[in-house]
Amino acid sequence: MKWSLKDVLAAVHDDVQHKLGAVRNSFKHPGTLGDASESVWLEVMQTYLPRRYSVARAHVVDSKDNFSDQIDVVIFDRQPVPHRR
Repeated sequence: MKWSLKDVLAAVHDDVQHKLGAVRNSFKHPGTLGDASESVWLEVMQTYLPRRYSVARAHVVDSKDNFSDQIDVVIFDRQPVPHRR
């Protein structure tokens, strides 16, 4: 069997499309639908990104202690960052 990146990516696309379709058919409440859709994308990114990176829903804090609104999907480096004050 010959390996093909095109075929692998097509299979991933079909899987994501199937999961998102199931979510759309299962939930009608906008908040629940949004949470379920985000979960599909979080799973995809957790599966295919290198382990160095993490994916989560989050509030982000900057160096001046300002908090963001909730962000649905955040990709971040798991390496610790030195804290400066």
